[in-house]
Amino acid sequence: MSPPIIGTPVVVTPTPSTTLTSAMVFQLFPELDSSVDVTPYITTAQALGTKVLSDEGYTAAYLLQIEVYLAAHFAAVSYLRWSQEQTGASQEQKQYKVDLSLNLTVFGQQAMILDTSGKLAKLQRRLTKDGYIGTGTITWLGTTEEYEDYY
Repeated sequence: MSPPIIGTPVVVTPTPSTTLTSAMVFQLFPELDSSVDVTPYITTAQALGTKVLSDEGYTAAYLLQIEVYLAAHFAAVSYLRWSQEQTGASQEQKQYKVDLSLNLTVFGQQAMILDTSGKLAKLQRRLTKDGYIGTGTITWLGTTEEYEDYY
């Protein structure tokens, strides 16, 4: 192979990694304590990606991007339980949202956006609306007359 002619641009196309690593999760989610073992979240993200998105025609590199966001989502669900933490004069705030399933974190929301097939969004709707993850109901079985003396 002859060397390129001076002044001719050389295009180098790097081959993206298609292996989800813990470093990728920590890069996306730097607030996560580095001592956390993210292997279970990676495994879960890959399993979900394979089950739901494998037949969508995504390249391995694109599917990897979705799976990184899913892994960060699962880690965030497990580790971000507070909205504000304060020690003395030092204060730290974390994003906190009350919602269900993939809508709970920005990572889950981003994974749904990246999935242009809409299957993750459809899964989100099915989980929350078809009763897999439902809202509770409270039924009052007494009468207010019984407790009128206590008001």
